[in-house]
Amino acid sequence: MDMDNYARYWHGYAVVLKPLLSFFEMKDIRLIYNTVVIFLLCYTSYSIATSVNKTSSIAFILSMAAMHVEIFGLSLQISNMFIVMMLFIIFICRNKTALIYSNNIIPLYFFILGSVINFIDLLTAPVASLSIPLIIIILFLYEGKATFISSIKTTIFSSISWGLGYGLTWVAKWLIASVILGQNVFLDAIQSMFFRTVGNENYPIHRIDTILNNFTAMFYSEYMLIVLAVILFMAIILKSRISLSLSLPLLLISLIPYIWYTILSNHSQIHTFFTYRAQGGTFMIFLIMLAAIIRPNSFNFRK
Repeated sequence: MDMDNYARYWHGYAVVLKPLLSFFEMKDIRLIYNTVVIFLLCYTSYSIATSVNKTSSIAFILSMAAMHVEIFGLSLQISNMFIVMMLFIIFICRNKTALIYSNNIIPLYFFILGSVINFIDLLTAPVASLSIPLIIIILFLYEGKATFISSIKTTIFSSISWGLGYGLTWVAKWLIASVILGQNVFLDAIQSMFFRTVGNENYPIHRIDTILNNFTAMFYSEYMLIVLAVILFMAIILKSRISLSLSLPLLLISLIPYIWYTILSNHSQIHTFFTYRAQGGTFMIFLIMLAAIIRPNSFNFRK
C-alpha cells in the first residue's frame, strides 16, 4: 500500500503484514487472513451463544454476512479492524461475570479498544468495532438486572471512552510524525479532517444523501426505514414485554453510525462502498429487536 501523504495514520497493520510479506506471497497471506477471519467468526459466534444466547449469536452472524464477511480475508485493511473487534468480543464474553458486577471498568476497555482500532485501521468502518461489542455488553448488563440508568451510563461513557481512545491515539501520531519527519503532519491532518467533514467545491457535502446511500448499501432499500420504524414503534408499544433498560440503550447504539456519517460526511459520501459496514451494529440490533417482538420468551426479554 502506498503510504505517501498518509503520515497522519499509524499504519499499525504493517506490524503484522510486513513480516508476512517477508515469507509469503500475497495470495498466501490472503489465505492466512481468510483462515483467521473464519476461525474467529466461528469462535466469536460460539462465545456469544454460550455467554448470551443463540439468538444473539445468529444476529451477529447475519450482521457479519450483511457486511460481506466472506471478502474480509481478501482485504488486508478491512480484515484488521474486524479481527480486533472479534478478539475483543471473545475477551468480554470470557469475562462476563466480572463485567456485570464491575461495570465501571467497561469504559476503560473501550478506551483501549478505540486506541488499538485507530492504530491498525484506515477509516474503513471503525465505529462497528464500538457498536457490536457494546451490544454484547448491554445484553450482559440486562441479564445481570442492571438499572436503566446504569445501562444508559455504560452506553454513553463507553462510547465517549472509545472516541477518546481513538482520537487521542490519532493526535499522538500527528505530533510524533511531525517531530520525526520534520514535517507539519499536524497541519496536514487538520486540513484532511476539515475536508472530510465539510468537503470542498469539487466534493460538496450532502449529509442526508450520504446517510441514505450508506443505509441502502447495507439494507438494500430506503423502504427498510419504514420497517425499522415499525419495529421501533412495536418495541415501544410492547414495552411491558421489552424492558426499556435494554431497548433504549440499543436504540442509542443503533444511532452511532449515523452520527459518524454526519460528522465525517465527505469521507462517508465518497467511500460508501466500504463505509456502509459501520451499520453492522444497527443491523444486529434490528435482528435482536425483531426476535424480541416475535418471541420474547425464547429470548428471555421479559421484565
